[in-house]
Amino acid sequence: MKKRFKFLMFIAILSMNILFANEIQINLTLKEKEFLKKHKILKIPEINFPPFNFKKDGIVQGFSIDYINLITEKLNIKTKYISGYSWSEYLTMLSNGDIDILADISTSTEREKTLAFTDPYFTLYNIFYIKKGSKEYNSLDELDGKTYITPKNYKNSNYIKKHYPLIKQLYVKSNLEAFQLLAQGKGDIVIDTKSVANYLLKTNNITDIVPSNIINDRYLIDELRISVKKTNTLLLSVLKKAQKNISNKEINRLKEKWFDKRYKKENLLSIQEKEYLKNNTFTYAGDPNWLPFEAFDKQGKYIGIVSEHIEIIEKKLNIKFKKIITKDWINTLELSKKIKSDIISGDAADVILAKNYKPIDTYIQNPLVLVTRKDHPFISELNHIKDKKIAYIDGYGYTADIVKKYPNIKFLKTNSINSALVGVKSGKYDIVIGTLSMIDYTIVSMGLEGIKISGDTGITMNLTLFINREKPLLYSIINKTMNSIDDITKHKIMSKWRHTKLGNIIDYTLIWQIIGVFIFIFLIGLSFLIISRKNNKRLNKLLNSTIEAIAIFKNGKLIETNKQLLQMYGYSSIEDIKGNTPLDFVSPSQHEFLKNQLKDSQKPYELNMVRSDGTNFPALVRGTNMDNNIRITSVLDLTELKDTQKEFELLNKSLEFKVKSEIEKNKQQQLMMLQQSRLAQMGEIISMIAHQWRQPLNSLAMINQTIILKYHRDKLNDKAIEYFSKNSNKQIQGMSQTINDFRDFFKPEKEKVKFILNDIIQNTIDMVNPIFIKEKIDIILGVDNEFMIVGFPNELSQTILNIVNNAKDALIENKIKDKQIVISIKSKNKNTILTISDNAGGIPLNVIDKIFNPYFSTKEAKKGTGLGLYMSKIIIEEHMGGRITVANSESGAVFTIILKKKERDEK
Repeated sequence: MKKRFKFLMFIAILSMNILFANEIQINLTLKEKEFLKKHKILKIPEINFPPFNFKKDGIVQGFSIDYINLITEKLNIKTKYISGYSWSEYLTMLSNGDIDILADISTSTEREKTLAFTDPYFTLYNIFYIKKGSKEYNSLDELDGKTYITPKNYKNSNYIKKHYPLIKQLYVKSNLEAFQLLAQGKGDIVIDTKSVANYLLKTNNITDIVPSNIINDRYLIDELRISVKKTNTLLLSVLKKAQKNISNKEINRLKEKWFDKRYKKENLLSIQEKEYLKNNTFTYAGDPNWLPFEAFDKQGKYIGIVSEHIEIIEKKLNIKFKKIITKDWINTLELSKKIKSDIISGDAADVILAKNYKPIDTYIQNPLVLVTRKDHPFISELNHIKDKKIAYIDGYGYTADIVKKYPNIKFLKTNSINSALVGVKSGKYDIVIGTLSMIDYTIVSMGLEGIKISGDTGITMNLTLFINREKPLLYSIINKTMNSIDDITKHKIMSKWRHTKLGNIIDYTLIWQIIGVFIFIFLIGLSFLIISRKNNKRLNKLLNSTIEAIAIFKNGKLIETNKQLLQMYGYSSIEDIKGNTPLDFVSPSQHEFLKNQLKDSQKPYELNMVRSDGTNFPALVRGTNMDNNIRITSVLDLTELKDTQKEFELLNKSLEFKVKSEIEKNKQQQLMMLQQSRLAQMGEIISMIAHQWRQPLNSLAMINQTIILKYHRDKLNDKAIEYFSKNSNKQIQGMSQTINDFRDFFKPEKEKVKFILNDIIQNTIDMVNPIFIKEKIDIILGVDNEFMIVGFPNELSQTILNIVNNAKDALIENKIKDKQIVISIKSKNKNTILTISDNAGGIPLNVIDKIFNPYFSTKEAKKGTGLGLYMSKIIIEEHMGGRITVANSESGAVFTIILKKKERDEK
């Protein structure tokens, strides 16, 4: 009985081990193998990017180079390094096929047009670097007018150029040159990662450059990948497969070699910290219902993304935290006020936790996204639809960031993500804001249909652990230990809890969990068969009760199987295959691989199986070696799962195409509306031209009549001809200048330029002034100084023209006696504020919130298109990065335009 019990325990342990199997083999297709035979050498650039990719003592080396070497060893190919070109040149060379890969690159929309990328292998967080003693910077918004030193065409450089045009950029050849120029005072800031900066500053003895702050902008987080030319699909495929074959142990070995010693557990803690851990116990609390980040299940087990990070910390430190299970997050916050826990999980922006607790370094960032019903268009800017019913989940730290970024929006609050998403589906809310991971997880968990992610807020939720401020040693221990978790491990944890990424990752753990119970029951029954050789009927029943195919081999020959295997392979009876070897069921190309697995492997692996009719199908296989040369093999057909995977991939590609198409459609629609708006103004413009031509035409007529009279009276002499020539030319030149002024008004602009705002306003006034004088409307321009602006002067002129013409119509319609339009400019902080007000009585309160909507007009149907103010808002807020608002004063309407200023001496 003791032997039998031990054997049963052995079988049980084997079956439980199935749940942790995750070994991946490089399984190349015939096309991929042929490709590698023809391409034995990869051409790779050396880019002077230490400690990742650089040349020292004539040898190309670095973390990325070693990582590539791991890949090439696994693929049995070699590398050839190319030197002497700039980053921009290497990008062009890759697109042209002159080199095979770039090993240190992150994705961007522009790059994805010509390049394709592998999965990320290293995550870099960017930091502001300044000259010692200089002003520190916390965000990119503080850098207007400052000089950023950077190699050209870096992703960070292109992003800042597009979204922060007032930041000057000084282009250099390398990161090292950037730091050298910063040390010489040739610029204000360098943006780089800690790993690269520390290496460059230390090895080049640059001592007067210091870090300022981490950049809290998720678009400036770099995930290093390997890129290939977009059409080189076979190379991309083999690189991805080789990537999956690189173990965490191999990655950590590279990190120990090229970075600090934080990856070595034995050097992680000081002697004092180790003693502190031995003599103390610690309590831990979190959000009990915040999946996929964290939660306690019905059995009280702590689960989720945070949970798996905490579990790693516990293993590294060889301790166990005492988990405090709270009722809800509000209860957890109340706990923090009384300091009843040593560690609390939360968002770095949480002001309540920050009172008594100190946050460690952010270890996960997750963007806040916008969820709508499926029929809602893509949202490019939340402020444009602030009249919608917009909700967020109350109680989280990032809600303060939302309110701060959108002060003019009246948000609705909801108490849970579940009720929020159901509210969107039912129409209670138009938009809900939440973290991408939580929304993704909840939509799938609840099986919600008819809703989608329609936009991004540009805000990130920064996940951290808050440590009791009175325990600095505990803070140091937890912070160092969390930082020692490598990026690939973090990525795998996030992927595990990301439901919608099935198109890229097949997680076999869930499959084996589903069938684990059946295998366990089967193996118990099988153990009795081997021990007693009895109860054949029961064995057959057990074999046929499983959902996978089962085969039993003895001395390498098939002796028993279940009906599922016969159906899977297309055989009518076991007699057709009895005595076959495992190799007889597998594609010949994988015989060598299978022979290695048959020796002692008990982990699942993929194989291409062969049916009785010769067709192939993919399968997941697991074998267990027993006593007496018996091997039990279970087979699961992956055909349906693979098809589903392809469907997901096609669906994702289709969705990406639709989103891009919708964005392009919106751009085209805006351009069309802009053209419609300009065409609508042409009638008034022609009227203005006609009005300004009337006087010179009358003068020309009089001059002409004078010449004719003199001719008839024989008084036409040289003096009369000179008078005619001089004065007629003067009138014609004036008319010509009028045409030029209005022609420039309609000239399209492609690039932003620097211009003086005062000049644009004066030119616009000059165009309309004749008609305004006729209507007895005074335009008062109250400006003392000159204001320099960066943007599109003609488009801004169109906006001003829209507003003053609307004011003119209102003044005339309301029969105001002393008609006035006042234009003023003033400077406030980093902004230039342009105000246009009138005394026409104001805009009715029931429509004032709608006047910027497309096709909305308060004028009669034939007098207005409803596009003028809508396009004015597009021009100011989307094209020029400013803001436009309207309000009523005591006497009339007041339009306020806020623009980023550009001092004139910053040319």
